[in-house]
Amino acid sequence: MELPLPTATARIDFAATYGGFQLGFGAFLWACARRPAWLEPGLWAAAAALAGFAGVRLLSIVLTPGPPLPRIYGFLALELSGAALSVWALRQVRRGPA
Repeated sequence: MELPLPTATARIDFAATYGGFQLGFGAFLWACARRPAWLEPGLWAAAAALAGFAGVRLLSIVLTPGPPLPRIYGFLALELSGAALSVWALRQVRRGPA
């Protein structure tokens, strides 16, 4: 995907950002899903993180000269969908049992 990582520092930072963070955040969300009291904060965290990724990705698409690879739009769609689903789930949790 056109992201050369020419130095050890670049490879380490990339692994920490796109590996370590996802693993840690995934573990946090898993813990939130298993504890009823943590469910709402977990949904807020998921919605905020995905909306942040989508917002910066969209802003970058608009402001960066030249077209991105088509897969960038797929990533944007996944992030927007995930944020929307998190907000929907949050509303369901806040509404309570029917």
